[in-house]
Amino acid sequence: MPDSTADSQPSQSFADRLRGGQTLLGTMLTTAAPQWLPLVSAAGVDAVFIDTEHTPLDRREVAWMCRAFGAAGIASLVRIPAPDPYQACMALDDGATGVIAPYIETLEQVRQLVGATKHRPLKGHRLAERLGGQVFESALETYSRQRCRNNVLLIQVESQRAVDDLAQLVAVEGVDGTLLGPHDLTCNMGIPEQYDDQRFIDAVAEVCRVCRAANVAPGMPWWPPLGSVERYMQLGIQLMFYGSDAGLFGAALEQGIKQLRQVR
Repeated sequence: MPDSTADSQPSQSFADRLRGGQTLLGTMLTTAAPQWLPLVSAAGVDAVFIDTEHTPLDRREVAWMCRAFGAAGIASLVRIPAPDPYQACMALDDGATGVIAPYIETLEQVRQLVGATKHRPLKGHRLAERLGGQVFESALETYSRQRCRNNVLLIQVESQRAVDDLAQLVAVEGVDGTLLGPHDLTCNMGIPEQYDDQRFIDAVAEVCRVCRAANVAPGMPWWPPLGSVERYMQLGIQLMFYGSDAGLFGAALEQGIKQLRQVR
């Protein structure tokens, strides 16, 4: 009889793979077109970055995307519009594998987001007690840990202050990783979109160093050409989101039209 041991083993969750240090790849989605599901699935990505900060996606669309990609074995990480614990809860209720919280700079922001993602469904004074260091009753501690064990929390590093204070931010128990925001970070540093500036490259390297020391995953989105993507992965980026639906489509269309203009 064939050995079916491998088939009988449960697959690792995205959270376990991320926490285990695996290199994971994905892409960003800014639209809810059903056509993306088979295309993204065929590409073999590990996760999709669903952006609700800079797009008009509504909850119904986000819920459909999370459930559809989840059924295909692809993790869905939803960037919420603001670092708000209630918005984080909403994303998880919609079926997200994890939450991407934008523009994090303070310990209080991180603690509130950890409460929303790792200690559900508690709120109010009871949650404040837990975030303050009080241990739950054994039954509640077990329940909370089991219910939230696969929830992922990524905090975005988008300012020099966040880079400088990152060691404190990622030391908060419950943070699984960071997601560097290249555009906002370069603007905050006074070098807007100057991605070849050594100060930006050094900032990426520092984020990777701090994250590795804290045993959390450093991530970032990037775009073609592949050479620049590889550069940041070699610096230590573990979770890479390559391009976006609109960006990759637009680049391919532009290249094709330019070539066709040369046909006589």
